[in-house]
Amino acid sequence: MSIIVTPRRAQRVSHEIQRREVQVRRVESPSPGFRRIVFGGDSLAGFVSLSFDDHLKFIFDDAAGQPQRRDYTPRRYDAARGELTVDFALHGHGPAAAWAAAAQAGQRAVVAGPRGSFVMPLDLDWHLLIGDASALPAVARRLEELPAGSRAIVLLQVAAADRVPLPALADLQLQWFDDD
Repeated sequence: MSIIVTPRRAQRVSHEIQRREVQVRRVESPSPGFRRIVFGGDSLAGFVSLSFDDHLKFIFDDAAGQPQRRDYTPRRYDAARGELTVDFALHGHGPAAAWAAAAQAGQRAVVAGPRGSFVMPLDLDWHLLIGDASALPAVARRLEELPAGSRAIVLLQVAAADRVPLPALADLQLQWFDDD
């Protein structure tokens, strides 16, 4: 009898970059320091985000009408509904935070990418996720994607007011640190 062992490897996947005009469908506030913006539009057909740490370019006009570009993690993509969700940290400064704080249904923006995904295997013995508030969307997405029976150790430095529940099927060891 022979045993075939498949190595657990990260896989790099390239994507064709597409600029997509999107429209704000909903705006939510999961915590005082974050705005969750749900975008929609026919241009999202074929959107691909294979990894929890993918990033796309969010392209918008600032208050002075000047084009701005910032990187954000796709928090969730629902192909059936044609909706892309992005969580924005409202850190009190910067044009993207100001845009997100004022965002309303119907507003338009452009997203481009992701240009690639670095796909980490789900069946590792354990997963270590460390970050601050800016990593919270990626960490939350990874925890939602991990299967039951996996193990996740998570260390997050996030203000107490922004410590939201992190649903996970994985065996989760979560430790919060103050954002001082």
